[in-house]
Amino acid sequence: MTKIMKNNIKIEKAIPNDIWGIFAVQKISWLATYVNEEYGITREDIMSKDTSSPERYKRWRKTLLENKNNNIWIIKENGEIIAFCTAEKKRKRNKIGAIYVLPDYQGQGFGTTLFLTALKWLGDKKEIFLDVVAYNTRAKLFYQKFNFQEIGETPSKELSKLPSGKTMPEIRMAKFPNKN
Repeated sequence: MTKIMKNNIKIEKAIPNDIWGIFAVQKISWLATYVNEEYGITREDIMSKDTSSPERYKRWRKTLLENKNNNIWIIKENGEIIAFCTAEKKRKRNKIGAIYVLPDYQGQGFGTTLFLTALKWLGDKKEIFLDVVAYNTRAKLFYQKFNFQEIGETPSKELSKLPSGKTMPEIRMAKFPNKN
């Protein structure tokens, strides 16, 4: 599936050759979003987070090639990845795993396009949940536009744990299925 967007920008499913570009978008986005003086999260904390190890690459490659219940979409501009979104169909409820847009491209509809693509793929028959860093107000407001609501803290702290031992506080948000 490829949707052509303005300025030669298109949304497409990720392939293994896209993984390093996805990792770069994530690292840049983390640096722009998660450094937070109030919580003591420094640039060094974010830089030390292993977002591009060979082991992580192998896991992502395996997911792309073998797991039909996961999907990763990307948006490229002039061949470079500028945004991505991951989603997973689970037995009882579905999950948005990540959505990142490079800072220079935020506020231009790329995140909305990716998010709507993921929501359509997941469907509306099950609850859809996601985890968001508690102080990422912009992201929380974005998700609320799609009827996601805060339902509490995340049960696991592993993904938000930094090598320094600090943990970025996360909350869980969910969108519930229509009962019609």
